[in-house]
Amino acid sequence: MGFFVGVLIYAQTFSLIFEPMLSASGGKMTLSSLLGLPYGVVVLLVVIVAFATFYLLGKFEGRLYSKQATDSAS
Repeated sequence: MGFFVGVLIYAQTFSLIFEPMLSASGGKMTLSSLLGLPYGVVVLLVVIVAFATFYLLGKFEGRLYSKQATDSAS
């Protein structure tokens, strides 16, 4: 069900979001130029976000599987 909702939302919003962005002559667009930050700072921020995501998902996954293990053991 969620797949179909996602497809419908994408189909309805594509022309509103992506066509103006693709038609604009922005030149070379990078995350560094969009944020106005030096390349090294952007790399550091991406690495920090990646590690934080792995850490948080690891904690969530640990809670999820420990709950399933206790449910199946009883």
